[in-house]
Amino acid sequence: MSEVSRPTPTFRQRMQRRLGLWYQGKEPHPDPERQKRRQFLASLTNKTVMCRYIKEMGLPMPDLYCDHLPIDEVDFRSLPKRVVIKPNNSACCHGVALLDGRRDVLNRKFVMLRNREQHLRHLWQRDGVSFGVGTKVVAEEFLRDFDKRFKVPRDFKVYTANGRVGVIQVNDRSKGTKDRSLSYFTRDWDFVDEKIKSDVTFGPKYDRPDDLEQLVEMSERLSADLVVFYRFDFYMTTRGPVFGEFTSYPAAGVGFTPFGDRLMCGLMDEGAHAE
Repeated sequence: MSEVSRPTPTFRQRMQRRLGLWYQGKEPHPDPERQKRRQFLASLTNKTVMCRYIKEMGLPMPDLYCDHLPIDEVDFRSLPKRVVIKPNNSACCHGVALLDGRRDVLNRKFVMLRNREQHLRHLWQRDGVSFGVGTKVVAEEFLRDFDKRFKVPRDFKVYTANGRVGVIQVNDRSKGTKDRSLSYFTRDWDFVDEKIKSDVTFGPKYDRPDDLEQLVEMSERLSADLVVFYRFDFYMTTRGPVFGEFTSYPAAGVGFTPFGDRLMCGLMDEGAHAE
């Protein structure tokens, strides 16, 4: 009797398996060194671990003004007029303020300097960010997009595996987080004209950044070291690419088109031997 073939796991299912293996301690690897490696890969989403690793890799990061303090301990008056203030454990820009003087350019609000703490607390409450002991405030440099038309700097999110850039996602939040658009490009900046995410506006074709080669080199340097499928989030600034954060669980695998699902699964296959 012939063996019945199993259906190929979807990207969502693969992300769920990663969640179990990396973060929930399921099915520990029999090789202690491999298990330790999994734990390290998972820990890179922690800002403190991330900063140490990125410094060791020689990549630039935003200047840090407030390093993981409880909200009650932050001296908001001492922060620069232009600053990003955010919780350390949120996603999708929840609870994030991009303050340029008296304007929150991300949330389109007028904020007096003396009201910054009140404004941040309002954002956290609105976005469901916990005020518990695990949530800390991070305040960092408000970078400028290399294209001065973008007051909210775009995110350049690089999907990689096994030392190779697979696709570059450009997020534009100029119209707010709920109306963001996504554009996708190959490592050579060829526009991907087929939708990868079904739940977000399809973005435009941007001109090739002058520092694209540097972005690719930095991303592939990280990927060659980590090997596994990982997303690296950068800003393309007036001083070149600046590293933002690691994303190990992109959108929890949700909202991808069939094309996008195949693309992500293909990248995961490239780095699967090191999972």
